[in-house]
Amino acid sequence: MTPNTVPRILDAILDPLASIQEQVQAALDLARQNKLPRPFLDTIQGAVANLDITWEALNEIATTLDPDRGQPEP
Repeated sequence: MTPNTVPRILDAILDPLASIQEQVQAALDLARQNKLPRPFLDTIQGAVANLDITWEALNEIATTLDPDRGQPEP
């Protein structure tokens, strides 16, 4: 496994993870609109926070391993 392989693998994970984050956030918004019980809202809000933390950590690792990732080719 080359050093650039890990950032590429992480990039392949980050896009779907961002989509999941959006869906869980939408579920939280819908739950709030429907005035669901506080424990239910807290659970979804915790999931949103954990997904955010996970995405940020994976993105930081990928950027640290390959600082030029996402930059256009010269």
